[in-house]
Amino acid sequence: MTQITITIPNLDAVQKAITQYGVRAEEEISRALNATGTSIVNGVKKQMRSSKSGKRYKSGKSGIHIASAPYEAPAVDSGTLINRSIYEEKISNLHFVVGSNIQYSSFLEFGTRKMKPRPSWTLEVFAHREILGKLVEAAIRKAAK
Repeated sequence: MTQITITIPNLDAVQKAITQYGVRAEEEISRALNATGTSIVNGVKKQMRSSKSGKRYKSGKSGIHIASAPYEAPAVDSGTLINRSIYEEKISNLHFVVGSNIQYSSFLEFGTRKMKPRPSWTLEVFAHREILGKLVEAAIRKAAK
């Protein structure tokens, strides 16, 4: 199972804003987290659906399957992995979890002794770090009004 926990950047300032602006700040920050988490999951799904350059082989479901090459996001074949992608806001509104609850997802994401990684989640999370910071800053400004 692959799970990546994302904590809001500049956490001290965010906690101070929540203390200062209360529930309104929590609600606005929660919206920012939801937008980011949803965008990450959608980005991963888009990566998985993109064309691949790995090996071609016969597949029972789709006829011919083109696998992902090392360092490409996993290719969709049965749809199980892409359909079991998760975004979950945690009890505290200050972090969330994205990933997949399929056991083999971590093998794809990080590789094994015999297989190079096919990352998707770590790339998408990294790409959203700056966006998350900006959304949280905007949320605090909105709560302050």
